[in-house]
Order: sequence, then C-alpha cells, then structure tokens
Amino acid sequence: MFQLDVHLFEKSYSIYVDNSFRKIRELFEEYFGTDTYYIVITDNNVFNYYYDEFKKVLNGERIECFVFDAGEHSKSFETVEKIYDFLIKRSIDKKCVLIALGGGVVGDVTGFVAGTYMCGVRYVQVPTTLLAQVDSSIGGKTGIDGYTLKNIIGIFKQPEFVFINTSTLETLNDRHYRAGITEMLVHGLVGGVEAFDYLQNNMNKILLRDNDAMQEIIVRSCDIKVKLVENDEFENSVRSYLNLGHTIGHAIEGWTNYQILHGEAVSIGIYAIFKFACQKGFIKINDVKIVNDLLMKIGLPICLNTIEPIQIMKRMRYDKKVKNGKIYVIIPTKLGEVCIYPLNANDEDIILQILKSLKQAF
Repeated sequence: MFQLDVHLFEKSYSIYVDNSFRKIRELFEEYFGTDTYYIVITDNNVFNYYYDEFKKVLNGERIECFVFDAGEHSKSFETVEKIYDFLIKRSIDKKCVLIALGGGVVGDVTGFVAGTYMCGVRYVQVPTTLLAQVDSSIGGKTGIDGYTLKNIIGIFKQPEFVFINTSTLETLNDRHYRAGITEMLVHGLVGGVEAFDYLQNNMNKILLRDNDAMQEIIVRSCDIKVKLVENDEFENSVRSYLNLGHTIGHAIEGWTNYQILHGEAVSIGIYAIFKFACQKGFIKINDVKIVNDLLMKIGLPICLNTIEPIQIMKRMRYDKKVKNGKIYVIIPTKLGEVCIYPLNANDEDIILQILKSLKQAF
C-alpha cells in the first residue's frame, strides 16, 4: 500500500493507495476506534458494485447508507437537502463519520454536506473513478451545481483521509475512464517537463488499466496536486494551475446540460487554450500538435458541434477565476509549465474565433 501525506496548516492527512479494500478496516479502526457510526453516501451505480463488499470489509454493523441517482444532475441543493433530512431523522451527531464512496459527484456532495451539517462533521473520501482518485478527492475543495452553473456553490472541507482502491477502475466504463485521464493530463501539463514526459511514456499502461502500474502512476499524479495544494490550500495562486482547460471546459459542460462528461469538456478546453497560447506566441505549433495527438490517443474530443461559442464566452464570465470583470485563464508556456493570464477584449475575440473553429470542425 502506498501512502502520500498532505501537509496543510490547520489539517494534514494521508492518501492511501492499494489494489483492494482489505486494509481499509484497520485504517478506520486506527482513526476512529471500533464503536464509531458510519454513514456511507454513494450513488446507485457504485452501490450495486461495491457497497456489499465495502460493508463486509468494515464488518458493518454500525453502518447505514444513503444512495442517490448517479450523474451530474444529482450534484444539487435537492440531493444535499435529502441527505440532511436522512441525517436529522437518525439523530446523527458530530461523532459520526461520513464516507464518500464513489466518483467526483459523490465526493463533492459528501464533502459539502460534511462541511455544513452541524457546522462540520468528519468524513473520508473513498474514490472509485479515475477522475476522483487523481483529482476531486484530494485538496478538500467541494461544491454543488446551481443556477445552471458548475460548482457555483462550495466550501473547502478536508477529509480525515483518502483511500484509493485501484481495482475499482476495472468496472469503470471506457468513456468515464478516458474522461478521468484528462485530469492526469492536466497534472502532466502543469507539473513540470519531467511530469509530462512520464505521463507520455506511461500512457499505454494507463490505457490498458494495468493495475500494478496504475498504483504508482496514480500516486505520482496525486503528488503533483498535493504539492500545489500544500503551497496554496485555498486556491489564491498556484493551485489554480490545475484549472488548465477548466474555464472553457466548465462553460461547455454547463451549456450541454452535463450531457458531455467533465473530462471530455476539459479536453476541449485544453485544446482550445493551447491554440490560444500558440496564437499569442507563448508556445509553438508543435506543442499544440503534441497535445492534440495525445488527446486523440486517449480517445478524447477536441471539438463539439453543439457548442454555441457566444454562450460559452458568456458562461466563462461566471467562472470563479473572474476578478473585477476580467477573466483569468491558465495558459501553457511550454509542455509542463503554465501561467495565470488575464484576458483582454482582443483575447476574448481570439478565443471566440477558436471556439467557432471547433464547432465547424465537424
């Protein structure tokens, strides 16, 4: 079992990576003792695959489960309210521990509830998708969608620990698995030249879901995010590097009413921002080609015929990186390195034209 520690000012914790759930019981006993009451929060897909196994490993006599429908549409006030109701009716207090068993939606919803119910209760992240394992379960940033906008409501709430079981990737369908690789690509593109080279050199293993190899690859990807979080827990500077491709991606995701997956939308956003950076002279055309080829190899989209460029630009103005009416985006300066860049009116016109070209590419 791999262990990666996250060192933060107020609350540090560990990320554990293994290829089964076997060792999670001793971790729960070490952290919480033997008489703690647990509430597992999950979606109906993960429940069908893993809840019985998970409960058995924990010897689950003191476990209850709240299940909601899988999908981005459940990342909402309505779901949160139903969980509050579930907890209140059972007189759940601050001694209880919530367990987020599932993907990014489950982790975000559970973290948001944990941070707000009774002004904060303990919770554990047990991510079961690649996207959640390398990204959303780490760093304590939780949120829900509202007013047709992605992650518009949220808080920072760090877990007690994160437990990643890489064998859960075996049941993930190809589309969701490829979408999860997008966040690994982001880490490679912001984590330095060596990080990008490592990702490129190991992409075949990632695509084959080699379980032994994935443990080490996931740890390396997590380590990039951990270092950025440690330096900037509340996303005031370098942690925002992880938003490469996300400003455009979130806008596309919301515009399609989440019919396109997060990783797919971010893939389009990455390609668009690389084209923008090339036009502005930050990178060379060959860098765009390298990223394009890698996205194609993974099987991710770089264009979408249903996007409406003007609407995408409007939605970008609600991004959390907008300050004083100016949109700040993350752009590459070379493969493995990025910077924070404020868009002016001319830059917005360039991005609008790039989005139009991506629509017309079909």
